[in-house]
Amino acid sequence: MKRTMMMIGASLLVAACGDRKSDIKKAFREMASEDADSMKKLRYVASMKSDLRNLVTAEEAYFADHNKYTANMTFTPTPGNSLSPITLVGGGWTATIQNPNTRQVCAIFVGTKTPIPPATEEGVPACR
Repeated sequence: MKRTMMMIGASLLVAACGDRKSDIKKAFREMASEDADSMKKLRYVASMKSDLRNLVTAEEAYFADHNKYTANMTFTPTPGNSLSPITLVGGGWTATIQNPNTRQVCAIFVGTKTPIPPATEEGVPACR
């Protein structure tokens, strides 16, 4: 679908620019640059969600051994991601993560009925 949209966009650029190859090349470079920036931001968000899922696995392993969750989990997120301190809530926990290269913040909650925005479903990382 994205490739189709790029082809439509390319056709419109050619129609708008006529035979001026330099204008067409410049427009294509701008489109590619915007697409690359968008892809980078998606990668940052994907890495934050992955870190939160890995944190769930680590917390569940701790819970299996100690019959409780911990706020003192030894967990190293992906380089560049910054995990806020884990908060114990009732019988569960919440956590948020950020990356300085995007304005998105991701959150997750487990074992509690108190969601932490933007997460709304237990055990599922969400970002905004």
